[in-house]
Amino acid sequence: MDMERDLGELEAVLDATGQQLARLYRVLENEHLALRDNDLSTLEAASSEKNQLSEHIDALEKHRSQLIVQAGFTTDATGMAALVGTLEQQYGPVPQLVQRWQALQHLIRKCDRQNRINGFLLERSRHRVQTVVALLQGGGQGNEIYDPHGATVVLRASASLAHA
Repeated sequence: MDMERDLGELEAVLDATGQQLARLYRVLENEHLALRDNDLSTLEAASSEKNQLSEHIDALEKHRSQLIVQAGFTTDATGMAALVGTLEQQYGPVPQLVQRWQALQHLIRKCDRQNRINGFLLERSRHRVQTVVALLQGGGQGNEIYDPHGATVVLRASASLAHA
């Protein structure tokens, strides 16, 4: 195994992954705006782009994992730290690799956070739609709506939407 060549390849994979994660984060931000604004066409485009980016990121992650396993390390953060330690023993400090890895971890956390926020918004929207559909279908027992003053009102089976 040629460590210098593999180090260069690993850095290239980390760079490419970072670029894809940055794109994914922008798509997640656009998705957030589309959810907020109920913009279905933008939401559909974001979903399609997210899927494509996810596939590309997964392929890059598999490549990164192969390189690290070939070097004799595990693919988790502990393995990456051990790899950095070994490289530093052999070649001296490798700050670019460390910076790339830290930037990648930061982007992953940002994407994860934004994805969770979007998931929350999506769930909230789904709940609202279910509530409206239930109300339009006669408001089954236990459906909650809000009265004109913002207080929660539980509809009974006999309650009508006009009464609420």
